[in-house]
Amino acid sequence: MCGLLAQIIMKLPIKFLGVSLIYLIAGEFLGVLSISGHSYGFAHSHILLVGFVVSVIMGTIYQQIPTLSGAQLNSEKLAEASFWLLNSGLIIFVLGHGKHWISIPGAFLLLMAFYLFSTVVLLTLKDRKANSYIFKYYLTSSLFLSLSATLGFFMLFFPDKELMFAHTHIALLLGVTLLIIGAMSWMLPMVSLRQIHSEKWMDYIFILLTVGSAVLIIGNIAGIDYLQMAGSIFIIMAVLLFTANMFLTYFNNKRAKSVEAKFFISAIFYLLLTFIAGVLAILNWNVKLFHIHLALLGFVTQTIFGGMYHVIPMLCYVELLPRMKDKTPPLKELFSDKVSWVVFILFNTGILLLLSGFLTDFKYLQISGGLTIILSTLIFTFEMFKIIRRVL
Repeated sequence: MCGLLAQIIMKLPIKFLGVSLIYLIAGEFLGVLSISGHSYGFAHSHILLVGFVVSVIMGTIYQQIPTLSGAQLNSEKLAEASFWLLNSGLIIFVLGHGKHWISIPGAFLLLMAFYLFSTVVLLTLKDRKANSYIFKYYLTSSLFLSLSATLGFFMLFFPDKELMFAHTHIALLLGVTLLIIGAMSWMLPMVSLRQIHSEKWMDYIFILLTVGSAVLIIGNIAGIDYLQMAGSIFIIMAVLLFTANMFLTYFNNKRAKSVEAKFFISAIFYLLLTFIAGVLAILNWNVKLFHIHLALLGFVTQTIFGGMYHVIPMLCYVELLPRMKDKTPPLKELFSDKVSWVVFILFNTGILLLLSGFLTDFKYLQISGGLTIILSTLIFTFEMFKIIRRVL
């Protein structure tokens, strides 16, 4: 591989993670505008879910699978193509909302990005030199994200309520949640300088979460309440077992001081609340917005923040080391521990204000929470781009 191409590919995960932060800020601003009465719900949700969350997932997997498997990405060109297809497709798709002749080409580009992503993951893992329970989490997640994107594409031609439920829950449960649980089970022990309490439990969690999600989705499509409840019970069992596994890992004897861990531990609490709220939603409680934002802000975004505090400095440190040699700053000096606490406190304060606003239907609380979350995100993004700028 030529030197220029190697340099481009080395930075591919950083490009995914960097652009995801831009989408996060844009999506949050649109969310506050939507609360204020403007109609930006479609753009808000897709920019956050696809632009922010999926970009992080792709960037993280493109970095972690080679690291854990001992195999280079099977096709760097396909991985690079997935970056450009995802971004161009998302912009066209969002701008073309309501105009099929624009949105369909955008959705098709997105679909191709997901297919390329799954292909690269599958072929890279086929060449792996090491084995890990995490690989099944990553591979399954990539395949279900592609399935969800396929259903989303079909919905442009055949809109359907049950298909929408399947599309969103395949993405959020079998795509996003499955991957984050797998990634956190590797990262939390690492940043805490601990061995995971039980790898075997992670196998049980994988089965419970995948089977439970499938049963929940089938139950909704078929209109069978007891199947939906059974699926929810399986999912809650998976979440409880995961929580126990992570807490027994993190709180076992003395633990290392870690910037990342406070975000991970907090995210796990939100994950528990998310699935309790999900069961209440199945029982026809009016907690849909509460449930969705618990999941996407409390669990997903907070986990991503913790992960970025590890992945971005590490990637940039690897880039800086051969350039600066003895002048390379220590890894812990690439960002501020104090600022990370400011981000953590502001972000969680914003979540609590926003969720309180949803429960009370008080818009000023919702807007205050949204603005506080945006402030924390701006500070976090500034910190991350200060690190990224060093390698550009």
